[in-house]
Amino acid sequence: MYGVLADCYQIEIISEKIYRQLAATETFAPEIRKAFQSLAADEQNHASQIDLLVQSPDRMIDAVTRISGEKVEQVKALAERIMAEVETLAISEEEALKFSVQMEQEFIKIHAHNALHFSDQRLADFFDSLGRADLLHLNRLKDLLRWWVAEGKQSSRQRNESFRG
Repeated sequence: MYGVLADCYQIEIISEKIYRQLAATETFAPEIRKAFQSLAADEQNHASQIDLLVQSPDRMIDAVTRISGEKVEQVKALAERIMAEVETLAISEEEALKFSVQMEQEFIKIHAHNALHFSDQRLADFFDSLGRADLLHLNRLKDLLRWWVAEGKQSSRQRNESFRG
């Protein structure tokens, strides 16, 4: 059980690093950088909450065995792949926003999955609250993506396609 929680903690830490890296990208619009900074702070807070949970006495972590470590590992692998791309490639604002949307969508799913499989209602509620926070993140990122398009910042490929149409 603690292995799953440790992986959940790592997912939050990786997410924080991704958002901090994106927030530090000087070529991004200030609005986007500010949003990524805020998301990084939220992910750091989530990691701290999970860390406190892991440090609680064993009797407080009562999960049914249906929690799939495999699902958590898949989301962790996704976050690691995105982190590798963010660290090694010069990604555009559009790619950063789309990666972030994809990541938050997966976080919502895994938190919902975990919330359903804890027999302790407090833990189920905890993961449900993380899922709700990630839904807020997702909505914020989608709003940013809409703003980005409205500002005429779509990629050159999209501009070319709309030019032909």
